Amino acid sequence: MRLMGCMVGQSGAIGEEEREQRKVNKQIDEQLQKEKQVLRATHRLLLLGAGESGKSTIVKQMRILHINGFNEKEKKEKIADIRRNVRDSISVRYYLLIYQ
Repeated sequence: MRLMGCMVGQSGAIGEEEREQRKVNKQIDEQLQKEKQVLRATHRLLLLGAGESGKSTIVKQMRILHINGFNEKEKKEKIADIRRNVRDSISVRYYLLIYQ
């Protein structure tokens, strides 16, 4: 005699606990599948180069363009850098005008 597709438990049917376990297992499998898809869609970039070659600049620009940009603290920290760059640029131009 051959039994096909028969599942017999203590009472002859799947118990409530086993149903719950299967439901949780299915949810976990679905979550793993979603995370796998996200991981596959993630692009990775390895930046190699000598010091001061612009690696950090690339990362910062990508962050500004593709994420939320800078928070308020970071913006305030960058103000000093921007002012210094403007001052240095003006100084160089002034020097070139006067001495050339």
